[in-house]
Amino acid sequence: MHAKLHRIALFALGCSLLVLGGCADMLGFGGESAPLHHYVLSPVSAGPAGGAAAPEKLDITVGVGLVNVPEYLENRMIVTRPTPNTVDLAELHNWAAPLSEHVTAMLAENLWILIPTDGVARMPLSRAVPIDFEVRTRLEKFERDETGDVVLWARWVVFDERTRKVSAIKSSRFRVPVVVEISSPAEGEDAEPDEPEETEVYEAIVAAMSQALGELSREIADAVRTAATQGR
Repeated sequence: MHAKLHRIALFALGCSLLVLGGCADMLGFGGESAPLHHYVLSPVSAGPAGGAAAPEKLDITVGVGLVNVPEYLENRMIVTRPTPNTVDLAELHNWAAPLSEHVTAMLAENLWILIPTDGVARMPLSRAVPIDFEVRTRLEKFERDETGDVVLWARWVVFDERTRKVSAIKSSRFRVPVVVEISSPAEGEDAEPDEPEETEVYEAIVAAMSQALGELSREIADAVRTAATQGR
């Protein structure tokens, strides 16, 4: 009797699992999950802007403090703003590292290229290294807004450690259009271009964010160079 009841219970359990599996397939849970995409910012080009002559390398050390970002941006998901008062988080399009750390690393690399100097280090330093200038930055906005452009609003300070005085303090705003490059249709397909793929849109957003951060980096680099060369 007990064995028969046991077989009946196993049969009922198997049927239940089959039904649940069928429901999952109908609801889209049983298929392959969408791939997760990771993105990184790109540095500025090594050459000077506008064809100007390359500046001389300076023998200075610049410390770059951790870039502060608003809490709503401090996550792996890329944030966009469809309206002035709402934000969207892209579950399938993520930063490869936390945004504040990633922006700090990219700002340091940009300053190393733009000042230029071999002495650029992220702070805090792991060992005692004399710093000539410290750069402190806070991003108030850094996302694609409701107009479709990427906006960057930053407050930044260049502090002269040699004189213990502020060399420059500024609020900078940049707006960069997001240009989506749509893949050309394959041979034999409809000649009209399709709607851009979601990955193409986010690649364009990240490219515009890289450009905006590059413009901010140029302003900061100019301020450091001006402070370092005064009185020479």
